[in-house]
Amino acid sequence: MSWIVHLIVLALVCIVTGKDCVIDNRSRQNTWEAQLQKDIITFNDIEAPNSNETEVYVKFILKYFSFDAKEEIFKVHSWMMLAWTDERLKWDKTKYDGITETIALSNTIWSPGLRLVNEVDWDEFEPYYGQCTIQNMGFVFCIPRMVHGVLCNTKLINWPFDIQKCTLKFGASTKYCKVKFTFSSRRAVAMMGAEYGADWTIIDYEQAEYENQDTQLSLTFYLERQAVGLAAIVIMPIILLSMLTLSALLLEVKDYVRLGIISFSLLWHFYYLSSINDYIPKHSVDTPSILLYARGSVLVTLIVLTLTTFLSCLMNRKSVPPNWVVSINDLVLKSRGKFIVIPRWEADLKGIAISDDLQRKVIEHWTDFANIINSVFCISLIMFYIICISLYMPRPSLSTNYVNLTDSDAFFMDQF
Repeated sequence: MSWIVHLIVLALVCIVTGKDCVIDNRSRQNTWEAQLQKDIITFNDIEAPNSNETEVYVKFILKYFSFDAKEEIFKVHSWMMLAWTDERLKWDKTKYDGITETIALSNTIWSPGLRLVNEVDWDEFEPYYGQCTIQNMGFVFCIPRMVHGVLCNTKLINWPFDIQKCTLKFGASTKYCKVKFTFSSRRAVAMMGAEYGADWTIIDYEQAEYENQDTQLSLTFYLERQAVGLAAIVIMPIILLSMLTLSALLLEVKDYVRLGIISFSLLWHFYYLSSINDYIPKHSVDTPSILLYARGSVLVTLIVLTLTTFLSCLMNRKSVPPNWVVSINDLVLKSRGKFIVIPRWEADLKGIAISDDLQRKVIEHWTDFANIINSVFCISLIMFYIICISLYMPRPSLSTNYVNLTDSDAFFMDQF
């Protein structure tokens, strides 16, 4: 029993005296850093560093973006880099084992409130929290991860090669603290390959600074639709249909091949319009110019169809033509104007006696007059298509008009 008593006494002694013998696993630097933060973070986190104005430098590193063309919502996912100087966070590094920087939570120190003024949904706005790096000279550097969403006023005139313009406006979250936000460098956004999205590409952006308290900074992004596939579906068919309509003008009107081709072209014009209905965005007040071109092409096809029927009837006339018809024929065909009469069909003299010169002359006059009318319409409609192509045919943007977004950016810390 004596040995049991000795063990109990020894255990009690260890429990009582062991309180002063706890092993401290903390490193020397962690101990000094904990003391440092205790000494420097002694102020209220809502008090600004300066009573006059605090200058905060801002830069963005784009992670990825999305653009909902139906809802017209542009969202940017990025790292927002903020830097400023707080004189209250300075310390003598010799007093803290040579520590030159430390990390603190942003909600334990004063941090500037930068908000998106034109936020698409204020219910989604949340203040950003994260870790900030503090240097011994009072320089504070924070990189919170942010999601910003805005509404864009889309313009679809040049669809499917349309370029959308979306602007993000930033300002101070509160008017009680005097804060001046400014971009840290000439390039406020670092893309690093994130400018390529699923259906859109950021081809350029503009940055601006304002003295207005409500909106101090703005970023305007230019987004270009990736339209290679859409161009093959939307643009090429209507061009082929236009060529088919014009080529029918070169065919003779007396056979039914020309009438059949024109009818085929007209039907496919309407089928084309019904097919692209699923691809055309319908939320913009602007009408895509490709629809205006298609409308003009349908009008031309209807004109050619009517012209074909009219010329067919004209060439089958047996009555003596008026004098003004004969005069027009002589004026055109007996001068240099005959070189623009293309094609020139021969009169159909089958079944007419060779001795019947009057009837032959009548048919030849009506045939020549039909050739002239057909050539005038052919030249006019070609010019009409050229004008429509120059005015309404969508064109891709020239990449030389925009800056190279893949240029390497200097690190944000090097700006200070």
